[in-house]
Amino acid sequence: MNIYLYFRMMAILFTHHWYTYRLRISTYLINYGLFYPIVLTISFGYLQPRTYFNDTTGTLGLVLIAGVLLIMLASLSGDMAYAFLHDKSTKGYVYYLQSIFPYFIIYLSYIVFATCWVSAVISLFFIVSWGTFSLFSTGTVQSIQITKLFIAIILSSCTWVCYHYLASVVLNSVHQISPFWVRITMPLQMLGGMFTPWAIMYAVSPYLGYLALCTPFIYVTEGLRAALLGESYFLNYSLCMITLTIICFILICVGLHRFKKQIDCVV
Repeated sequence: MNIYLYFRMMAILFTHHWYTYRLRISTYLINYGLFYPIVLTISFGYLQPRTYFNDTTGTLGLVLIAGVLLIMLASLSGDMAYAFLHDKSTKGYVYYLQSIFPYFIIYLSYIVFATCWVSAVISLFFIVSWGTFSLFSTGTVQSIQITKLFIAIILSSCTWVCYHYLASVVLNSVHQISPFWVRITMPLQMLGGMFTPWAIMYAVSPYLGYLALCTPFIYVTEGLRAALLGESYFLNYSLCMITLTIICFILICVGLHRFKKQIDCVV
C-alpha cells in the first residue's frame, strides 16, 4: 500500500474528526484561547508577582504562566482523548473504522488531529496573553523567542496528547479516569514544574530534582520557560525539545501496540 493512499485515508479521518469535534473545538478557542489568557495573565502574570513577590519585571509572571499551561494542556488533550476512550469502551464508531482503515492510521489520525488543535488553541492563548502582558511589562515580552516558542508549543501539545491517548487505550472505561488523574497525572504535573522551576527543586533537594527529571512534563515547562525567558535559569532548550520528541515516539509506539491488541483479533 503506497504512502499516497495512507494520506488519503488520513484526510478522510480528519474530516470525520472535524465533524465530531467541531463544536467542542469552537468552545476551546473561545474559552481557552480568548478568555483564559486575559484572566490568567492578569492573575498570574501581573497581580500575584507584584503582590506576593514585589516583582515588576514580568519575569516571574511568565514563569507562572508557563506552569499554569500544564493545566490547560492536560484539560484540552484529556477532553479529546477521553471522548475516544468512551467510544472505544462502548465498542462504538472506532470499531467500525477498524473494519475500513488500518489500526495505525486510525490511532495516528487522532493523535495528529488533536495535536494540531491543541497547538492552535495554545498558540492563540499566547497571542492574546502577549497582548495583555505587554500592557504591564514591555521589556520582558520583547525577549520572547517566537520560533522556539512555537516549536515548544507543538512538542508540548504532542506530548500531552500522546500521554492521554495512551491512557485512553490502557484504561478500560471512563470510570477509571478520575483515579488515574489523581494518582498519576496530578503527581506528574506537580513534579513537572507546574509552579516551581527545576533549578529551585534541585536547589531544595537534589533527589527531588533528579526525580523530576524522570517525569515527561518537566521538559514541557522548562522548554516553554527557556523559549520565553532564555536558558539562564532553566534546562537547555534543545535538550528539552529532543527529550520531548523521544517521549512522543515512545508513547505513540506503546499506544499503537495496546490499541492493536484491543481492536484486532489477530495480534
